[in-house]
Amino acid sequence: MILHDMLSSKCLLDSMMKGMKHDPKDPQKHLAFVQEMKEKLKQKYQLTDEDQTRHPTMHRTDTCDFSVVVSGEIYLVTDTDETLLKAGDTVIVKGVNHAWSNRSDKPCLMMGVMVHAHPLSEGDPEAAGL
Repeated sequence: MILHDMLSSKCLLDSMMKGMKHDPKDPQKHLAFVQEMKEKLKQKYQLTDEDQTRHPTMHRTDTCDFSVVVSGEIYLVTDTDETLLKAGDTVIVKGVNHAWSNRSDKPCLMMGVMVHAHPLSEGDPEAAGL
């Protein structure tokens, strides 16, 4: 689910993944894959050392993401918290730094919708607590 908010179409994903080695069971290959995807997609917000310490696939976008866990379970990791989501759970991620972490031995299927949003600035009242 790392790619959930970086890609706008399956065609884009298919064309970008050609020739790329993706092996989620090998942590080093998986991180190399994530980094290569971020470079190809020209990720706007780069990871900081603090982000990588929290979770190596932390990312943030200028979107409001609506996600539903269809099957399995997955952790939503943010700068300050982790929440276990299970089948039937819904989450809204509004431009915050986050990562997805499947810590089970089963796949997790999620469905999501991303809507472009303007980033909040530190002075915005809605930005409190981010």
